[in-house]
Amino acid sequence: MKNDTHKWNINMLKDMLISDPEYPFNWNFLIDLFEDPNKKTEKVITTNIELRPVELSPEYREKWNVHSTDYCNIYKDGVKISDTLYRKGGMSRLGEGDEYSMILKCPEAYYEDNITKDKKKKRHLENQSVIVDKNGIEKVNFDNYDSPYLQGGLIYSLNSKYYNIETGELYCDAHTSMKTEEFIFLDNKYDKDKSKRGVMKINKFNGTFELFKEKMI
Repeated sequence: MKNDTHKWNINMLKDMLISDPEYPFNWNFLIDLFEDPNKKTEKVITTNIELRPVELSPEYREKWNVHSTDYCNIYKDGVKISDTLYRKGGMSRLGEGDEYSMILKCPEAYYEDNITKDKKKKRHLENQSVIVDKNGIEKVNFDNYDSPYLQGGLIYSLNSKYYNIETGELYCDAHTSMKTEEFIFLDNKYDKDKSKRGVMKINKFNGTFELFKEKMI
């Protein structure tokens, strides 16, 4: 007998959206709705990158006003990729079997005059979040005060906006979301483009998505 579970699930979600434009259904129900017990998601990733401590010379520390001692370089298969300085950071993941990791990049920079006019104190190392792939290659760089989050697979979020790491594509601005092993569901309820309003179902591993539109009034 043919398994029509997935088809039934999609139709059920569509019925929910059409029956009530505000779609006040239970988001937790989506997990059971779209999880196929007969399907196993194969995710085999070999991550051979690591952060190794680097010893900064006293001269460099003095010139750039460096006081921390936890700076590192990225190594892949035991070989240093570059001399770029990084820090692990409180939200960092690296070498844990993920396709992408979030760490802190520490480029040399100068403070603006509104922070300090002392030329000796202007030099410093910044802390900028950066997403790197399993080869240690930087994919997305952020500003100093950005607070991005890895959402699994190809997806990251910043200020409630969800993006594709590889393409930079903006999916939507969503304040309500739900994740399963394979998908992330975003409540794109207030998009300025009304044709895009509804629930966006994104495949976390290939970036493709499907939109279940709300009923237009």
